[in-house]
Amino acid sequence: MVGSAVLTGATATAAGKAGRTAASSIQHSLGRAASALGSAAAGGSQPVPIPEAAPPSAVRPALPAAAAAPPERTLTRAELETVEIGISREALLARCGAPRSRITVFEDGRLDEAFRYRTTGGEAKVRLLDGKVASIDWQ
Repeated sequence: MVGSAVLTGATATAAGKAGRTAASSIQHSLGRAASALGSAAAGGSQPVPIPEAAPPSAVRPALPAAAAAPPERTLTRAELETVEIGISREALLARCGAPRSRITVFEDGRLDEAFRYRTTGGEAKVRLLDGKVASIDWQ
């Protein structure tokens, strides 16, 4: 609450009031927890009743089975050789489909991605920098 009061530009008085309210709420919650723990340690706690089974009208219907993912596509080297350095991520995905795996890292203000594609000769790693193909490594 204090953070929201400061972020919204509230006055120091409003921020102080929000802080006192938060502190009071936390103190109350901790007091209740300490009381419950003390009671349980002294053996004075009551067992928690087990709820009865929900009536049939309250049972939710099963969700439909998720659609199976499309089978993984194996690309030929010729297909991957059509990918030029500098094309966009969208163009790569349109040409080659979803990669087998994808690693995305945002570091030093740059987006660095590694896509792995299964090929007939093994695997290929396509590296993208800031959404553009930067290199293709055959493995």
